[in-house]
Amino acid sequence: AMLRSAAASPMSVATLPQGTSEADALAQLQSFFGALDRELASPVPGLPKPALIRFELAAGSGSPGQPGWIWEVRASPDAAGGVTSPLPAGAAGSPAAEPPTPSVSGSAAADCTVCCSLVDFLGLATGRIKPASALLRGLVRIRGDRSVFLALRAPMAAAAGG
Repeated sequence: AMLRSAAASPMSVATLPQGTSEADALAQLQSFFGALDRELASPVPGLPKPALIRFELAAGSGSPGQPGWIWEVRASPDAAGGVTSPLPAGAAGSPAAEPPTPSVSGSAAADCTVCCSLVDFLGLATGRIKPASALLRGLVRIRGDRSVFLALRAPMAAAAGG
């Protein structure tokens, strides 16, 4: 799957980890979601049902606010899934720059929405922060079915290289 930028507005370099440019952050996101796409090409054991998972990443650090980046993935306990779309924030209902899978649109209701800051998500994407730890420490908020996020721990860890 081809992944592209989904920034709603340019991020301030001050909101990123020291020494990380916006281009570096985007490259890390693309690398992580590309690896996650490969991991989700196989069924996800422990997933209660086929699910749409939306990642809403707020620019900056600290508590999540308005999302600056939105990525959607499909996962299934008995079929292949994958990354369906990077979306500009606030674009639910409008097509992504590259059309997602025909059965998925930005307006589809997510089974699980993962909300966190871009800085914390980069920690997840690089393996510096484990998903369960991020959840327990309040770095990640989950709306919807938490069991979906918990079932994604193994694919996310593998995508992060751990």
